[in-house]
Amino acid sequence: MKTRTWSILWLLALSAVLLLHLWFPPVGTGPNSNSYSATDAGKRVFYELLRERMQHQKITRNRGSLPSLVNELGANDALCLLGPIRYPTVREMEEIMLWVSIGGRLIIAGGVDDHRELEIPEVAIELIPNRTEHRMWREFNPRIVSIQSPIMESSDINWSTNYTINAASAQNLVMQDGKSQAVSTNYGRGKIVVVASDYIFSNRAMLHGDNSVLAFRLLEATEATGQIVVAESLNSSGTPKAVGLLIEPFFRPIAVQLLILILLFAWYESRRFGPFLPVLDAARQNIVRHTDTLGSLYFRANDGAVPLQNYLAQFKTELRIQHKRSMQRVLDPIAVRMRVGIGKLMRVITHAEKEAARPQLDRRSAARVIRRLALIRQAAKRRGQQKTAPADSGQ
Repeated sequence: MKTRTWSILWLLALSAVLLLHLWFPPVGTGPNSNSYSATDAGKRVFYELLRERMQHQKITRNRGSLPSLVNELGANDALCLLGPIRYPTVREMEEIMLWVSIGGRLIIAGGVDDHRELEIPEVAIELIPNRTEHRMWREFNPRIVSIQSPIMESSDINWSTNYTINAASAQNLVMQDGKSQAVSTNYGRGKIVVVASDYIFSNRAMLHGDNSVLAFRLLEATEATGQIVVAESLNSSGTPKAVGLLIEPFFRPIAVQLLILILLFAWYESRRFGPFLPVLDAARQNIVRHTDTLGSLYFRANDGAVPLQNYLAQFKTELRIQHKRSMQRVLDPIAVRMRVGIGKLMRVITHAEKEAARPQLDRRSAARVIRRLALIRQAAKRRGQQKTAPADSGQ
C-alpha cells in the first residue's frame, strides 16, 4: 500500500477518535435494566411513576452494600430487586431473609441476562430458567398473552419471560399457560413476592396497555406501608470495572485522550522520518589481536608479574587444582604422561607461585615460568596415550 494511502487512513482514524469528544457510542459499564436507565429494558419510568403516584410513601434508590442496606431498613419497608444482573449470594440472602422474618417486605424479579436458578429454601420457592428459550433483554419479543391473576383482570397485558416459578405452597399472583409467573408467600412477620420476569417493570412495558397497573399491583402485593427502596447494588457489583471505568461519563474525556496518544504513538512508530541510515560496518577485533596488543603493552613495560598471575590462575582452573592436597592427585597422571617424577612438577608449580607473588618480575623470568607451566598444561590435555610408569623410562 502506498504511503499516501496509509497517511489518509491514519488521518481518518485520528478524526474518528477526535469525534468521540462530541459523540460517544451508547455503551456503559453497567446493565441497561436498572432504574437509572431510559432504554427499553430500563426501569426509570416505573421508578418515576412510583415517586409520582405514591407520595404518601418514601421512594428511594440505593447503590450501597446489600447487607448494610437491609440493616437500615425497618419493618413494613419494601426492598425491590427488579431483575438484577446477578442474584444475591448465600450470605446476602440470609441477611435479607432475617430482615423479612421480622416484618420486611421483599419483591424480587428474575433477570433474563442471568439464566441461573434462584432458590429461596426458607419458603420453598425456585426460579427456574426455561432452557429452551435463550432470549436476552435486547432480543426479547414480548407479546399479548392471556394471564390468570387474582389481583388483575385485563386482556391487554404484554408479558415476556424466560423463567418459571416452582412454588407449591405459595399463592399464585400471575399464571400463564398453566405456569406460575408471580407468587407471594409469608415468612415470619414479613412477605415475599417473586416475579418470573422483570419485563413488566421495564420502560417498554410501561407504554403498553395495563402493564403499569399490573406492575403496581405486584408491588402492592407486598403490603408495604413503609418506605420503598429500589436496590441497585447487585447491578453495580455484578459489572466488571477494569476497563468499564474508563468509559464512565466522568472519566470518558481522559479515555479519549489516551486513545489519541496511543494512535499518535502508533503512527510515529510506523513511519520513517528522513533518509535511510547507512549500514554500519564496524571492524571486528578478534581475541588474537586483543591478546597480541595486550602482550605488547606488557612487553614494553617489562612487566611479567601480571601475565604470570593471570596464567597461573587459568592454569589452576583448567587442571582443577584447588589446594595442596588435590595437587598430587591431579599431577600424578600428568607426570606419567611426561615421564617425569611428580615432585618435579610440584616444584615447578611452587616456583611459579613464588614468582607470581613478587611485586616486580621481569619479562624474561615470567616467560620461563609460563613456558614450564605450558608444558604441563599441554600434557594434561593429551588423551588416549598409554600410561607408562616412571620406572619404565630407563628400560
